[in-house]
Amino acid sequence: MASALEGYAHEENSHAAVAACIAAGQADVGLGIAHAAHAHGLDFVPLHQEHYWLVCLASALDTPSVVQLRRLLASAAWEARLQGLGGYSPTPQTGQVQSLRSMLPWWQFRSSRSGGGA
Repeated sequence: MASALEGYAHEENSHAAVAACIAAGQADVGLGIAHAAHAHGLDFVPLHQEHYWLVCLASALDTPSVVQLRRLLASAAWEARLQGLGGYSPTPQTGQVQSLRSMLPWWQFRSSRSGGGA
């Protein structure tokens, strides 16, 4: 029964906070990422692999700050840092611009700026 788990009714707002509660004995288990668990000396059982994307408007891609961020995300130094965290696996597309429509074909962008009343 779920209610038998220490901390079941308690929610935290970050992976690090979940791991800290478990490490402090305030919870028996929790959902989180490997890096947070390992940082607190906890075991980790992977349940699912997730993909993470940094999303921005196409019009922002060539702004100086986004160009600098894209260079960083495509660098060997970032890949090494990511692999060093544990639980993360860079893909060949890491740091490359992808079309949101091709990565998430089911997703529909609805602009609040489109004409017409609601």
